[in-house]
Amino acid sequence: MAIKIQRCVRTLRLKVKAEGYAWLNAAATEVNQVWNYANATSDKAARPFAGPAKWLSGFDLDKLTAGACECLERIGSGTIQRINAEFATRRKQFKRSELRWRVSRGSKRSLGWICLRGASASQTALPRMRWEIGGCVYR
Repeated sequence: MAIKIQRCVRTLRLKVKAEGYAWLNAAATEVNQVWNYANATSDKAARPFAGPAKWLSGFDLDKLTAGACECLERIGSGTIQRINAEFATRRKQFKRSELRWRVSRGSKRSLGWICLRGASASQTALPRMRWEIGGCVYR
């Protein structure tokens, strides 16, 4: 009898102190830039000018975004890989070659989200911000 292991994602809802707003907004802007790059690249591969079409997976997008963390200040390679995997999952779910662009500024901006892995969360976001959970302040 095989045991099926289920993976779950834990979403934390935290109240962030005002000192972390600027960092979070800048990190969300970088996440949007990675998402939009994956969107443009996968759409161009799905509808090429010449040659066969290719449906890029999250792994293919990881290879294309290798080394991008040197240009981005706030998110690391683990976060970029998570964004690529999320993008590939959503594109497959909705059966579309191109999804909506994520907008960082203006009145129609996208809701900011940052997907952090355990190691990248402890190295990037958590030491720089003060979290308030249930009235207790953590740094």
